[in-house]
Amino acid sequence: MEKEFNEITNIDDVKTDGSYFIMDEEYGVRCICKTMRTDKLFTAAFYAENGDLINTLSNLEESIDALTKPLGCGRFILDGVIQLDGELEGEDLQEEIENAVAGDETIENPIYVIFDVMSNAQFEMREESYNLEYRLGNLRNLLGFVKLNNIKIVNYTKIDSAEILDDWSKHPDGCKCSGCLIRKNSVYKNNTRKDLLVFKHKK
Repeated sequence: MEKEFNEITNIDDVKTDGSYFIMDEEYGVRCICKTMRTDKLFTAAFYAENGDLINTLSNLEESIDALTKPLGCGRFILDGVIQLDGELEGEDLQEEIENAVAGDETIENPIYVIFDVMSNAQFEMREESYNLEYRLGNLRNLLGFVKLNNIKIVNYTKIDSAEILDDWSKHPDGCKCSGCLIRKNSVYKNNTRKDLLVFKHKK
């Protein structure tokens, strides 16, 4: 695997004291799900990174309802990527997912791999969020309440030793991922480039 980093952060900045997490960079389409729940109503709307509404993911709504019910009433944000349960790999898989998500027909078998959750006020930075470790733990706990085939949490590990970085640099290709991400264990910010490091699989 060849390591490719953005211009802001490099591997020397990554501490092995638990202040960073490493996780799969999944093939798929980035998708933010905005939910709203009252005593009588639940809604879930899906948005692409550019803010466009995605109209092909209604088959996820029932699972999103079940997942977020323990959060109670209010507005919450889920962030992740949409995958398909297909046979293709690599860039062919990526293209298949992009075409399906941007299409006109409801996707029969979407899978939502989630890597963040927070309140709408935290997402809009009107309130400070909890740190990443708390948010990932909250996702784990939510998935512990229900068994869902089409909702998953991203595969991740806290970097608390140099061996973890070395192990993940040899990360096998068995997952539907293009590489790995390193994220700082910090509160949510709209611009996270300074807190993000990317490992890309190289063919």
